[in-house]
Amino acid sequence: MTRFTNVFVLAASGFAWLSLALSLGFGLADSTQNHVSLAGALGSFVSSFTILVSIMAAFILSAAAMNVRRMPRANFIASVAVYLLTVTLIYVLEFHGALESTGVRRIPDLALHFVLPFVFLLFWILLVPKGSLTWRTPFIIVVFPLAYLAYMLLRGGLTGVYSYPFLDASALGYPRVALNSVGLLGIYLMGGTLFTLADCGLGWLFPTVDQEARRS
Repeated sequence: MTRFTNVFVLAASGFAWLSLALSLGFGLADSTQNHVSLAGALGSFVSSFTILVSIMAAFILSAAAMNVRRMPRANFIASVAVYLLTVTLIYVLEFHGALESTGVRRIPDLALHFVLPFVFLLFWILLVPKGSLTWRTPFIIVVFPLAYLAYMLLRGGLTGVYSYPFLDASALGYPRVALNSVGLLGIYLMGGTLFTLADCGLGWLFPTVDQEARRS
């Protein structure tokens, strides 16, 4: 690992964890003011898709910071990149980029919805070996969002609480939520396809030592 990449990955890892810590801290402060239990506050925190994928990104960046040659599998890294960029896309389209928080509370919102996805995309472009994704990758990428949708609908049906308005079956009805879910999964599938094509193209243009050996 060069000096630049070492600094970049360490900084990115620290940024991800700090952003998550700030988001959790503000969430706990709000729960105290609203007389919500600690268990309820933590449950709400980890029920956010944004938080879950940001935690995944933080772990990947931390692993890379410790040993860039022993990073998690390429499919997993590409999946998290697609999830993060989709979070940004949905945030802009659904919420029109509006931040409900004000003052310093905007910092983790901006960090997790905009800055971290961009930083992780740079990490994928610059440091993750290319050429290992296959046609199965887009379908692998869809698995986690599908599981999350199932969990969110089950949790919402039991508690009446939905983390995202476009999944609120009590307000929209299950047919509309099902349509929204299909659209979301289609976005993830398309994102996975684009990443797979980019991976193949970059792997051909900038082959690793192993790929050069296979070609020869």
